[in-house]
Amino acid sequence: MRSFPLKMMLRRLLRRRAYTAITVGGLALGLVCCLFILVFVQHERSYDRLHTRADRIVRLTADLNTGGGTLDLAFVPAPWGPALAEDEAAVETAVRFARFAAPLLVRAGDRAFYEDHFFWADSTLFEVFDFRLLRGNPATALVAPYSVVLTEETARRYFGDADPMGRTLTIDATRDYRVTGLLEQPPENLHFRFDFLASFTTLEDIYAGERGRFSWGYHFYYTYLLLADPAAAPRIEAGFLDFLERHTSERFAGYYERGHLTPLPSLYLRPARTNDVGPRGDAATLRLLGFLAVFILALAAINFTNLAAAQGTERATEVGVRKALGASRGALARALLAESLLLAAVAALAALALALALLPLFNTLAGTALGYGRLLSPGAVLLLLGAALATGVAGGLYPALVLSRPEPALVLRPGGRAPRQGVRFRQGLVVFQFTVSIFLIALTAVVFSQIRHLLRAPLGFDAAPVLVVPMHDLTLRERYPVLKEAFLRHPNVQRVSASSTVPGALMERAAYRPEGLPEGETMTLPQLSADPDFVETLGLGLAAGRPLDADRPTDAETAFLVNQALVDQMGWREPVGKRITWNTGRDAVEGRVVGVLADFHTASLRDPVEPVVMQTVPQRFNFFTVRLGPGDVQETIAALEDAWRTHQPGWPFDYRFLDADFAALYETERRLGRLATAAALLALAVACLGLFGLAAYQAERRAREIGLRKALGATVPDVLRLLTREYLLLIAVAAVLAAPAAYLVAQGWLEDFAVRIDLLAHAWVFAAAGLAALLVALLTVGGRALRAAHTDPARVLRYE
Repeated sequence: MRSFPLKMMLRRLLRRRAYTAITVGGLALGLVCCLFILVFVQHERSYDRLHTRADRIVRLTADLNTGGGTLDLAFVPAPWGPALAEDEAAVETAVRFARFAAPLLVRAGDRAFYEDHFFWADSTLFEVFDFRLLRGNPATALVAPYSVVLTEETARRYFGDADPMGRTLTIDATRDYRVTGLLEQPPENLHFRFDFLASFTTLEDIYAGERGRFSWGYHFYYTYLLLADPAAAPRIEAGFLDFLERHTSERFAGYYERGHLTPLPSLYLRPARTNDVGPRGDAATLRLLGFLAVFILALAAINFTNLAAAQGTERATEVGVRKALGASRGALARALLAESLLLAAVAALAALALALALLPLFNTLAGTALGYGRLLSPGAVLLLLGAALATGVAGGLYPALVLSRPEPALVLRPGGRAPRQGVRFRQGLVVFQFTVSIFLIALTAVVFSQIRHLLRAPLGFDAAPVLVVPMHDLTLRERYPVLKEAFLRHPNVQRVSASSTVPGALMERAAYRPEGLPEGETMTLPQLSADPDFVETLGLGLAAGRPLDADRPTDAETAFLVNQALVDQMGWREPVGKRITWNTGRDAVEGRVVGVLADFHTASLRDPVEPVVMQTVPQRFNFFTVRLGPGDVQETIAALEDAWRTHQPGWPFDYRFLDADFAALYETERRLGRLATAAALLALAVACLGLFGLAAYQAERRAREIGLRKALGATVPDVLRLLTREYLLLIAVAAVLAAPAAYLVAQGWLEDFAVRIDLLAHAWVFAAAGLAALLVALLTVGGRALRAAHTDPARVLRYE
């Protein structure tokens, strides 16, 4: 006879709506989490793979010998790439990119904006990368000086729907660029973003009088190579030192430790190098998220099994009747498995609908802009269906085999019951579920503790409240004293200064030779050009000597401030008065150290404090820094904007807060924290559904025992202890297993930070994670246990 026809199957599932909803809901949550994580991982691994020659494109970077360590720079000198393309047959061509630390003012008619994503690039760009020009000739678009290519979005921002070709953009009110190309909007998954690409020959024209910018001692250019054969990369790397000896002078002996050729597709997931460009992913995070997807899907399958087992008594009786009527064990097992697959199919449809509804929330959590097409792609749909099928089989196979096994007489006789095999197995599954949940909760707590520590750690300067106002333009630099005086007239403005960069922004580097360095050797050090008020404006500490002095004309030419890190690296006992040579070439400038600054962070606290040289070079000033007092911030900003418009009409007043810039450096960690929090909560919810299923099973199986105990005088608290103490033990075991695993993973993650929390001092997070899981589990089990404890004994014992 046919067993469990579809109509009967549906009727039974609808009759047990609560069971069906919990089973489908638990699996749907697991599938949604798995789908989101795997689509996210796929997206993160797709960066820079749109280029047809991606496997042959590499980025050239260098490790420099700083005299006290190694500096892993993201950019290299201008001559390196072209020289390699000329010397090495395996290098087909090279392309260089450059950008400034400060945003540029771009104007077209009455539209003007400060732009952060303005790059200069070689004309060989289109020979290396597959960026498609909608208008213009790729062979000539970036050849002439003062030519620029725009992306589609940028062209619309400045010219609306009009044709941008041949139109003029004015950069920083001093130079006009002609639009020679319209670029198809690049996708999001590139390791750096650009809105403008100007010709590299423009830079060569602008800095024709400063040839040092294009020398082997000036590191400023992101360089990419197209190789004829990617297998040649190790050989080229091995020959870099010999290559550099042939092309550079003796004063660069020992300057370079080695060069690197990094494949383009792996750049995004590699750790960022010093002064790197664009956002970065994290391969370790992706591996962790991949494991979480597997674990959470496993939790959902476990729930499937446990919730099916919780129906054991009723199903065993039903199966016994059908076997007595002639159904074979194989047919029953297939029918039970079919029911499980039906539930899995419904859960897959529910998961897809839920994923589409939650996609905007996921994009917010993950910091992505994934479209609905990603979730509806054939790969994602096949993944969802495959995961649902595997889960349905895994979740239905165990009950199908166990429930179809007993003889009818065993379950149909008075007092008959469902098979009791697998209790230890199900307990082990619950331990596994809560081990994963506690692990995730503890890891999430560590991530947020570290982020809080980074935001509160001393930076070596006072970042709040300091406004940063860009002024990357010759006319603004010339009017800087007038604007400074106008700003200082406001009573809530305490200090105003100017500098080439600010902590947290891109920092230029130059070749220096501090006294004590062997003859002929140089060091590449961060260069900070600042006016004499910069030290007090940022609240930098002075460890020795004096600050720069505006009343001493020689300070603007030959005075240097250095930080304690450089003093320690050079081993200077009396640093004040030590000589430093800047540029070290024909344009070399020799000066002396007049003061030593206490160490301060110029970049993220992931990295240790670097040696820094500070001097006054007004033509390099790019930013105002304005320290505000305790008064009304918005009123002060409005007054500063009025002063700006009075003295610099037609220029937008743009600003940002220095402390907000530093906080933004940790967006990768925040994203990990948000994803880990969501995964932890989801894993805990799924685990609690499984626990609820096991509690329901236990309460049903022990209904007669509870009835007898109550008939003999047991109280409600007695029954609650009976039904919950087992779970206390299971969760305690899970906590013991999860704590060391979470500690080891957290310790490995923290090693990437120069400034980090003491994990032993934060050991409480592991105990708190276990207690949180315990509390949630007790609330889950307690409700079901309380219901069982209040059951009338007469109802379950009336047939005894």
